[in-house]
Amino acid sequence: MENLFEQTDFEIEKFIDDAISKDREFRENGYTDPDSEEEWFGNRKKPIYKSFKKEYDKYNKGEKYFFGCLFSVYEATFGDRQFKFLSSFDDYEILDFLENEIDEGLLVFNRDYMDPEMSKKIEVSLRRRFSFLQEKANSAGYEIRLTDKNNARLIRTDVENPQPDEDLDSTKLSPIEKVLYLHELGVIDFLKKTIPFVGSSFALSRAIAAITDEKPKTLDRNIAPLHSSNYNQDRNPLKSTKTHNQVKSQLSQIGYKKLE
Repeated sequence: MENLFEQTDFEIEKFIDDAISKDREFRENGYTDPDSEEEWFGNRKKPIYKSFKKEYDKYNKGEKYFFGCLFSVYEATFGDRQFKFLSSFDDYEILDFLENEIDEGLLVFNRDYMDPEMSKKIEVSLRRRFSFLQEKANSAGYEIRLTDKNNARLIRTDVENPQPDEDLDSTKLSPIEKVLYLHELGVIDFLKKTIPFVGSSFALSRAIAAITDEKPKTLDRNIAPLHSSNYNQDRNPLKSTKTHNQVKSQLSQIGYKKLE
């Protein structure tokens, strides 16, 4: 796994060296003013706080997942991480992924030399993360039962008939979501290679419109970029990362694995 907060770790190492030297200096000089000592150590930690916030903001802005990230980043990357996890081993199920998330941590951000105010904010994000995981577990017929702030176990709540997430209702899906479902299921890639769709994205959109209750022109805005494999088109639905991840997550929850 990639090492994050390397600059902050470097600042911590420098702080520890300086703190050891300063503590020795205090003792050698018989310095016994606790307030002054506390002030020195407090001020010396400020570069650590500043470095951590800088790296923390950079990772969140780039939607880089890490334990303790903003909840918006956690939610946006959840589907893709779940998909990669389930695809890494044939026998993995949703329950295994949830257990993996729990093992990473729950409500406590364990890191030395944390700015107290920053620590409180991260704990807020972790509480939202926990609520989100609890909803996912409930949808699969389980409950996350805390044993302490950073440990839990999954308890089966629907023994007779555990259910995944609520069944899909196509009437509640947006056009881009419908296109992404068809893309993930391989329908668009398959059909665009057949006559008459091989040469016309609009013909393909007309055919799909008949079964999606959408207008062909509306669908073609999203199907055309997929048909031409032009990822850089502004309307390419694959560039809607959050929506795409939600679609992949929903399919993963029913056991679907896309063949690469």
